[in-house]
Formats: sequence, C-alpha cells, structure tokens
Amino acid sequence: MVKITEKLNSRRSRWGENPTAELRYHVQGTMDDLLVRDRVLARSPRFYAGLIRNDVDIDPVDYELWEATVNYGKQKREEEERSRNPLLNLGFEIGTETSHITQSRRTVGKYAVPGKTAENYYGAIGFDGETVQGTDILVPTFQFTQQRILPIETVTFGFVRALFYLTGRFNSGAFLGFEAGEVLFLGAGGTRNPEGDWDLTYRFSASPNAKNLTVGKIRGINKRGWDHLWVRYVDDVDQKVLVKVPSSAYVEEVIQPGNFNILGIGS
Repeated sequence: MVKITEKLNSRRSRWGENPTAELRYHVQGTMDDLLVRDRVLARSPRFYAGLIRNDVDIDPVDYELWEATVNYGKQKREEEERSRNPLLNLGFEIGTETSHITQSRRTVGKYAVPGKTAENYYGAIGFDGETVQGTDILVPTFQFTQQRILPIETVTFGFVRALFYLTGRFNSGAFLGFEAGEVLFLGAGGTRNPEGDWDLTYRFSASPNAKNLTVGKIRGINKRGWDHLWVRYVDDVDQKVLVKVPSSAYVEEVIQPGNFNILGIGS
C-alpha cells in the first residue's frame, strides 16, 4: 500500500518579484517512480498561495521510500491570458450540410401558360399531385471545440460519467454567449499531460434559435435551435385545382436539455 505524507519541513517559500514555494512529501510502499509521481500530483494542489505548480522532483531515499518536492511559481503569461480569456482555447469550423425542407421562406415568383394563373401553394415545395416532395438545401453549420486543463483529482470517474450523460444534449441556459437551446454538446476527449494534469477537449455544434417564423398563413412560430419543425399539409382548391397548403405547424423537442455548468467554461 502506497502511503504519502507531507514532511515537517514542507511549505518553504520566497516572496518578492519572483515568488516561489515548495511542498515536500514522503512516499512509502513502492519502487515504481511513475506511481510515486502520480500519487504526488494527485495529492498536491495545482495552485498554492496564488502560485501554480511547475514541476516535481522525486528522489529515492531507501527501499520503497522516496522524497518528493513540488515546486510552485508564477503563472506563465500564456496561462494567465488563457485564464482571463477562454476564447484563446477555442477551435472552430464553419461549413455547410444538407437539409431537406418542404416549405420555402416565401414564394418569389409564379408562372403559368398563357391564359392561366399559377396555383398558390403558400410555400409548399414540389407538390406532385399527391404529396409535397420538398427539396435539399445547404444550411450553415458551426462546430467548435473548447480546451481545458484540469488537475488529476478533479477528473474522477464520476466526472467522466457526467460528461457522458451530458453528451447529445443542448444547453438549458445561456452558454458562451449563445441563448438556451442553441448549443449541442457532442462529447469530450481527454489525455494526461507530462505534468500529470488532464488536457480535455469539449466538442460542440451550434444552431440558432428562430423567432416569429412564417409558414404559409401560419405566423409567430418560435423554434429553439435543436428542436424539429414539421408542417402538416391539407387539400385545398385554388382556381378549381386541387392543391396542398400548410394547415398547421409543430415544433417538437427531440433532444433533451442539459446543464452545461459541469463543463466549467462560463455561461
């Protein structure tokens, strides 16, 4: 059994323009230096007295006995900037994907043979006499990633399980400047860095909320970004011709909301 205890001469510090501090430990019960490193990193805090953990010195003293010194100093400029501005950890990709629609935003032209007037379908696309066929269009997509560094003691199996349960859900509240309902959590990945902390990458996709949409004669439709809107069509007669027109519209919640606070990257 590996046992780690803080030494009596621990917590030496120096204060001034370049402050430093040390935490010192005894580690007993193993000959595995990498296990010693992991246990010391798990025991020692990432921040101490406003300083950041920089490196760890490990020295063998006797059989299954080690001394470890954790050194703390000022944060590097880059890390200070990242803590103040989370967008420095942002990666993104903007593109398009195919979406099938049955309803246009508006009809901008109607044409018929001489002596006839084109029927009014109120935006329904591709009526073939029986069904509204619709069409495929390109819609914009916005996917982005956010990186975090977390101490080893924070990334427990319970934390990872919570990330799993959050995957595939949209934000129930405001998140990184987006309104509730606009961001989908696609999942996360993590690796241990040489300092023993966890480098995490969160993946997201964004879809804007829509307000006061119009479908045919139906107005005032509100839709969150990850809700699904579908339209019911009914038979109607226009100029003695049978047509399909929008009768009602439905906004369906097909994805569950989730609390993104666990991610710890702002609202």
